[in-house]
Amino acid sequence: MKRALIIACYIGKLPESINMWIKSCAYNKDYDFMLVTDDKLYDDIPENITVLSQSLDDLKKRFQKCFDFNISLEKPYKLCDFKPLYGIAFEEYVREYEFWGHCDVDMVFGNISSFYTNEIFDKYDRIGTYGHLILYRNNYEINNLYKKKGTPFSYKKVFTSKYNYGFDEQYGYNILCRKYEIKWYDCGHKYCLDKKRTLPYSFAETDNYEHQAVVFKNGKIYHVYDDGRDVIYKEKIYYHFTGTKYNLKKLSDEIVFEYNECRNLNDDIRLYLSKRSVKCDRGLSLLVRINAFWRRSLYQKYIFIKQKIYYYVLWR
Repeated sequence: MKRALIIACYIGKLPESINMWIKSCAYNKDYDFMLVTDDKLYDDIPENITVLSQSLDDLKKRFQKCFDFNISLEKPYKLCDFKPLYGIAFEEYVREYEFWGHCDVDMVFGNISSFYTNEIFDKYDRIGTYGHLILYRNNYEINNLYKKKGTPFSYKKVFTSKYNYGFDEQYGYNILCRKYEIKWYDCGHKYCLDKKRTLPYSFAETDNYEHQAVVFKNGKIYHVYDDGRDVIYKEKIYYHFTGTKYNLKKLSDEIVFEYNECRNLNDDIRLYLSKRSVKCDRGLSLLVRINAFWRRSLYQKYIFIKQKIYYYVLWR
């Protein structure tokens, strides 16, 4: 069998950064990728990427076949909750693979095989913690794990609601993996760079530095920073740049990502290391989070509070 097929679903006009996603996929020749979208791609597509044309309505019909009740899938962002069902919904595409997975398109891959080794694939049935990139062993137990009890909201509630529940990670599958003792490689943010939504240029669960940047170089991703003595290159599995609209149409094999722009790396890396205010990070993050909470609807607040109580008080 082939090793793994990683699926990304994106409805709407693809971001201009999609060319960087495609370029990084092409370097990962040990993996196949499938981009499911209703948009058109005009550039040459690498051999390890398949493009499947599907509208949101097509996807809803595809997922509906997994259930005996009517599901809710009216907006693209709701697709996040359906990610763990890709193994069933796209069965005709994943059947020849040992693993299948899901990823986002607002990201750039490094060398996946440098981190997810043969030993990890042999030992674990679920690899990864966050929905940007998770791999699942392609068998009946893992593909049907969503039906198990134990999450703050049942799978029927999740899939019949228009709201997002984070079912693909913290408040869904991460709980189920622990509860049912699934062999899970819970690596958190250990290997990736996940740009925080609430801060200008900081990465989640990662040592951040006053002068830092992200570099894509010959198929690898690096967290580059000045530690006060030297410039350090620390390899990572991918860079997830949530909400940042990078635009670089003519790509070289060396790209540097700064706070809100990216460019081809042509000079000394020190010229690109963005300066950030370390001191205000915690306070700014808290204010942004509070503001985001109060902007939610009453039912979204209910979902948020119930999930937090269940996860941090009742379950753990």
